[in-house]
Amino acid sequence: MQDLRCASDSYNVDVNSTSQSDRGSLSGTWNELIRNVSGTLSERASGGSIQARVTALGFSAGPTVNTTGNTQSVAVIPEGNEVRSVMVTMKRG
Repeated sequence: MQDLRCASDSYNVDVNSTSQSDRGSLSGTWNELIRNVSGTLSERASGGSIQARVTALGFSAGPTVNTTGNTQSVAVIPEGNEVRSVMVTMKRG
């Protein structure tokens, strides 16, 4: 299970997801709590990278997660949405 919460003055997102792994591939479901939207997810992991596909009625996105050393970056590019992209980079101290 994974939870993701982001907030700014003009935009909030609160997503939780559950997935199962099978030989480097993940599949599962997700739920965005603020907008009450849910859908499916599929992911493929290789080395320090995860390529995903997230879908719901009227929405799809292709998140990518890359991990190198103590840095992890997440890029989400939604299709057919008012949000064009979300990019987050995190470093462990």
